[in-house]
Formats: sequence, structure tokens, C-alpha cells
Amino acid sequence: MAVVRYGPLVQSVRGALGAVVFARQGGTAIVRTRPLKVNQQTARQLGTRAKYGRVVAKWRSLTDEQRLMWFRCAQTYRHAGPEGVSRPLSAWLVFAMVNLRMLDAGGIMVEEPSPYNEVVESVGVRLDVWPGGPVNLVHSMVVGSSGSYYRLLAQPTFRVWATLPGRTLRRTFHRQSLVHCDDVTSGFEETVGLPGVNEFVRWDCLSHLAEWPSGARFTGLSQVPNVSGELVTNATMELHFLNAWPDGWHVAGAGSIDSSHVQTWGGYSTLLWTRAASAGSSAVYTDFNMDLSVAGSYVLRFAARCVSGTPWNEVFVATTSVVLAYITTPAIPADGLWHEYVCPFTVVTGYPGCKLQLSNYNASDMATHLDDVSIRRNL
Repeated sequence: MAVVRYGPLVQSVRGALGAVVFARQGGTAIVRTRPLKVNQQTARQLGTRAKYGRVVAKWRSLTDEQRLMWFRCAQTYRHAGPEGVSRPLSAWLVFAMVNLRMLDAGGIMVEEPSPYNEVVESVGVRLDVWPGGPVNLVHSMVVGSSGSYYRLLAQPTFRVWATLPGRTLRRTFHRQSLVHCDDVTSGFEETVGLPGVNEFVRWDCLSHLAEWPSGARFTGLSQVPNVSGELVTNATMELHFLNAWPDGWHVAGAGSIDSSHVQTWGGYSTLLWTRAASAGSSAVYTDFNMDLSVAGSYVLRFAARCVSGTPWNEVFVATTSVVLAYITTPAIPADGLWHEYVCPFTVVTGYPGCKLQLSNYNASDMATHLDDVSIRRNL
């Protein structure tokens, strides 16, 4: 290996010339010989080769009109390389890029590009890793009928400091998303493993379209918070097979609760709480099974989508007879959009069997969706 210092005529070199490779290592330009490739024929290698073969066969079966569409797509889409130089790609490269992504995500190959499919994620992506799980990929994409695709890579080595060595990333999730919060725990645990409290996870997420090469890349470093396990039963509001509403949740007074499967925040269902105008007070509450026996600081987290009215007047945790703590929550606009909220509160005197309750005393009609309602204690 040789170290290279550039001058005024040559600022950077990247790539290979025969057996000589120009690269960067630790921020320094180097020259080394091309390494020998070992054909290990692992399951991942064989799977990737099979997908590439399918893409090649599909390209050969396209008509001249379809190949012309991909050529125009390649002329429209400009790709910026590692040096920041924008250049057009060939029709074949664009076609392969789109369809290899689709096959990796478990989708089907597309024969024609469509620039009107959806808009790509442009605001932000976040990875929440909790002690022992779950692992949630949260994004702000306003999903449509076809949704967007997200490919998540994570580093399999964890440390308790932010300067993680290396950058070995493994694919833990790649599929179409029709919600704002995807539970990626199973793939994360299988390929990377679940980290412990205060450990860091380095990740890389690509958001891309189904029938167009555009994409947006997001990277981050997520730290596992030092908190207790989840205290709310069925916090994700999934449906019990015997009920028409999420298991472990109840309604008192006027109004009703149901399980909605339309525009959920995450998972397959969300809790829908409705109350007609002037029907009287209404309350939604959990079972008395939350363990708040340890006094200290807690945090209530939830996602809400208010369609009409004011969702609630007060929120508190209580025993069968005593309110342990009132929780201050911000005003939730009735705009029909999902919002996330983080509300800390303090329990002065602990009690083992508690419930979380949201009460509404307003006279107007109300319709509110709730999802991912979580309470954890700060350790």
C-alpha cells in the first residue's frame, strides 16, 4: 500500500487501472493492489446472482419502445457520484437499479418507468431502538396507494461510545411501507442482534420509488435509552381476535372505541375513539396492570390523529381509587394528520396495579385515532 498526496493538477483519483486500485482509507488517499476475490458461494451471494440473472433476462425481453422509455428515464435522472459530479446513466443501468431494488424488497420487476408513481422521502427517517426491542423505523413519508420502499442497513457491532469502529452494515429490512412506523425487530434481531442499554447502533436507510430510480439516503447513530420495559399492554393497538377493539383497552361513559385499519400509524390497526356531540363525558383507559410501584420519572409517548373535536381534557395514571399523577399533554390539532408526542411525568408514591386514562368532557363531537401508546420509566 502506498500513500498518495495530490497537487494542484490532480485533486482526486478513484477507481482501478488494471491491478492498481486508487482508494481512500481513514481520510487518506492510498494506492494498493487489487485484492483477490474469493467465491464463497454463500446463500446471500447465490441469491444476489439469481436476482441479477432475472434482471438480465427481463431486459432482454423488453420491446424497443420499452427500452426507449428507460433511455429517456436515464436522460432525465441525473446521478451524482462520490466525487459530486453529476452524469447520466445508461438505460440498462437505470433499469437494473430499479429492478434489483424491487427484487431485494420482495416486489415484482417493472417493465416501464413511471415518474408519477410517488414522491420520495424528503423530510427525515429515525430509528428507535428500545432495550430488548422493539426496533422501529419511523419516517414522515405521506404514503399513498402504492407507498414507498425503505431499505435499512445496520451495523452488527455495538459499543457504548459513539465512535464505532468500521462500517460493516447488514440489511435488516427492505420492503414497501404503507405506515409511518415500521416494526423491524425481527429482521434486526436476526441479522444484527438487539443491543443493550446505552449502546449505539449505526444505520443507513435508503428510501426509493418502485418505478423510478430516484431515492434519498439517510444515515444516523441511535442510542438505546436507559429505560424500563414497556408498561402498557398492547401499546401498538393490535386487534384481539375476540374483540372489535384493541385488546386491553376500554371505554367508559358515552362514546365508543373501535379498531381502525385505515391510515394507521404503525402495524395493522389503531384505536378509534368517537363520541357524538352533547352525548356526555367519555373516557378511554387501559387495564389495571401497569407496574408503577417504583416512584420516579416516567415518560408517556404516543401518536395521535384527531379528525374532529378536542381529543381529551385530562390524562392521568391511577389506581382503582387514587390518581398517582396527572400528565400534561400538548393541544392536538384536528387536522386529520398523525403527530407524535413525548410527555414526561413524575410518580411520587408508587403502586403496582395502575391504569392510564384519557378523559373527554367537551360537548362537541370528537373522533381521534391513537397508536403506539407507551409508558416507560427512566432508570
